[in-house]
Amino acid sequence: MKELSALIVDDNPIQLSAMERQLRKFGMTKLMTCNSGQEALHAVSEHQFDIVFSDIMMPEMDGITLIRNLDNIGYQGALAITSSIGSSIVSSLTYMSKKLGFSNVYELNKPVADIFLEEMFQKEAIIKKTAIKQKLKTVDMDELAAAFYEGQFKNYYQPQLDYTTGKVVGLEALARWVHPTKGMIFPDIFIPMLHDGGLEYHLFKVVLDNVLEDISEKRIQCRVSINVTQQDLEISSFADYLLNKCKDYDVDPSYITLELTEQDIYKESIEMITNVTRMRLYGVGISIDDFGTGSSSYLKLSHLPFTEIKIDKNFVFNCVGDEIKQSIIRSMCTLSKSMHINLVSEGVEDDATWKLMHHLGVDVCQGYFTGRPMPIEALSFIDIAQQ
Repeated sequence: MKELSALIVDDNPIQLSAMERQLRKFGMTKLMTCNSGQEALHAVSEHQFDIVFSDIMMPEMDGITLIRNLDNIGYQGALAITSSIGSSIVSSLTYMSKKLGFSNVYELNKPVADIFLEEMFQKEAIIKKTAIKQKLKTVDMDELAAAFYEGQFKNYYQPQLDYTTGKVVGLEALARWVHPTKGMIFPDIFIPMLHDGGLEYHLFKVVLDNVLEDISEKRIQCRVSINVTQQDLEISSFADYLLNKCKDYDVDPSYITLELTEQDIYKESIEMITNVTRMRLYGVGISIDDFGTGSSSYLKLSHLPFTEIKIDKNFVFNCVGDEIKQSIIRSMCTLSKSMHINLVSEGVEDDATWKLMHHLGVDVCQGYFTGRPMPIEALSFIDIAQQ
């Protein structure tokens, strides 16, 4: 943890000192402490921090105002909200903080348990190392064009497990750019480039080809989800293209599920509805991702023939100790069962969350706890063909 730098903000000198000792116990040496919001803002303007730990109840400037001001001065690192106040207030503040765009937002109840700090530090250390490596991997549009021409985009697959049987029932296909000299280029770099260059449909075609080839070669024998944008679905020939591709590879269209984010389907065009309905006619599944984060969710479910709902990971994260999140997930379970729609929980990262999702009645698990995205070669140990 020595590579991480942190700022602790708390007006209580005893708690401030205790938190400092706790962090130093983890080997953190780049630490600063402040007992007021004003002092913290001055520190952030003068120094670079990876994580800011902030109390909420503070005189003169409370934690809510401090967080807004951190955003105003351009702080973009992680934020750890440390408090003993009601969970509903902390949840609202966490939501606000994520909307502001901090790299990560953590809820830490006082007194903070070592296990939560350790998990957070490990995650932040990985993020920092990855960010440093990615800064060295600057790529341009010419390299992106070459990536399509030379077949540098590869599919990684994340398993989806049935909560009742524990068996793999599906995969999500995720694109990874394997550069010949710069190694792995992750989506946070190439997706904005695709968007700016209007090349998102080209990536969909590559991912679809890779999926159909893997299925036709019997490397995969279960349903595979592929991300798609609304702009793709507004192409009049989209359904014909997908169905003809399935025919070319001799793959039943029912092996394919198209996954749309809820924000992407806010505007329901005639072309989109036509494409979705035609593909459902031939067995293609339609999934609504990040459910609960957009607007008019229920109208969308009533207008389009969805076969799957994916709970947004923000509802799943830290849900074990959050009654409000559990109530929301429970209502989604009721909704999905009444509509005979499959329900998938994303972002499951530990055994306690797995058990809770199972108890609440979620159908399928997707998350690091049950499997990270992996190349097709690594799927062999799962033996999907027998499941």
